[in-house]
Parts: sequence; structure tokens; C-alpha cells
Amino acid sequence: MFTVNDLVQRYGLTANQVRDRLTMLEGLLDGHIIRGRQNAKLLTDAGLAIFDRLLQLERDGIPAATAVSMMKDERLKDQNTMVNLDQNDGHTQELIQELRAQVQDLRQERDRLLKLIEDLQARIPALPSSEPRRSWWARLWGR
Repeated sequence: MFTVNDLVQRYGLTANQVRDRLTMLEGLLDGHIIRGRQNAKLLTDAGLAIFDRLLQLERDGIPAATAVSMMKDERLKDQNTMVNLDQNDGHTQELIQELRAQVQDLRQERDRLLKLIEDLQARIPALPSSEPRRSWWARLWGR
């Protein structure tokens, strides 16, 4: 998982630039952004690939808004290809539906485990501060 700060360090952008791009990519990043502690945005590996694609297009001189539009068109073409595959073969359609169900189950399990981790972290009491150790003779004589 990658935080905004990770993206800032990785790409040399400001935090506001990263957030602006994440906002522009909202439709494409569905399922690839997870909310962490204090509602922080965490980007999955697949989400990082989408973010990286946007920056590649920008480096090629394409404005960010145009690049996002191009990426949405690419995604639509990919979805149409999947629909054609669905229509061509009944076995393929069953396989795709099964894989989609498995992906959904994995996402739910991931979310459940993240919540469990957050709950456990909230339950861990703060550790006591370490006091300087006294020698055995100071403890014995009360010093």
C-alpha cells in the first residue's frame, strides 16, 4: 500500500499535486484506494500502476485532464473486449463471473482484516515509559 507521502517521495510531486491527480483519477481508481488510519488514502499496487500511467502520459506532454480522459477511453475499450469475450463463449462467461465473485470475496476479506488490525491497534495500551535502571545495591539500600 502506498500513502500520499510515498507518492510524493517516489515521483517528486507535492502533496497537493498528488491529491489533485488522485481526485482526477477517482473513477479509474475505484477499488484501488483503501482508507487507512485517520481516513488516509492508501493506494494498492494496481492503483499505483494507474497513477504511474497518468504521469507517463503527462511526461509525454499530454495535459492531466486529457490524459485521464484517454485512460477512461482505454478502460472502456477493455470492458467492451470483455463483453465480447462474454458473448463468444458460455464457458468463458462462467469463468469470468466466478473470477469476479472471487475478487469481490477477496476485497471483503481484505477490508475485514484491515478493520481487525485497526481494532487491535486501538486496544494495545500505551507502553509505560522506561525509567532509568537502578543498580541492585541502590535498590537494596533504597537509593
